Amino acid sequence: MTRRARAYLTAAALVLSCAACGHHGPAAPASPAPSASPQPASHGRIVILRPANGQVIRTPTLHVKVRITAASPGETVAPQALPGWLHLYVDGKIVSIQPVPGRNSMMDHAIPLLRPGRHLLRAEFVQPNHLPWRPSVATTVTFTVRGP
Repeated sequence: MTRRARAYLTAAALVLSCAACGHHGPAAPASPAPSASPQPASHGRIVILRPANGQVIRTPTLHVKVRITAASPGETVAPQALPGWLHLYVDGKIVSIQPVPGRNSMMDHAIPLLRPGRHLLRAEFVQPNHLPWRPSVATTVTFTVRGP
């Protein structure tokens, strides 16, 4: 490589590195770090109507009925948005996620292929972004699956 080509390459590298560093004027103020604000509260209540606590189910399909009342989307969500979501868990594993259609809702869901034995069902009403409310709006029941 010729001396002249090296000089051009060095000059180009110098120009590019200066451009990448920005201008030398006063530094722009740093944007504040996002605050760790607490989760919004909901006055919603959730009740598992079916299955009843301690109920024995004689089929591998569980029919769940949940009532959510006074569900509130909080101040950060547009009024026309859904109030939140219903998350259903069986034995700690999520089995269903459904949108809650309104402030007072009755919701049904079928959970197939449950193994015989005792199980824990947890129903949780969560925010529109799927994060839990503080305090949590949830309830649990236990039930047993037995063959016919």
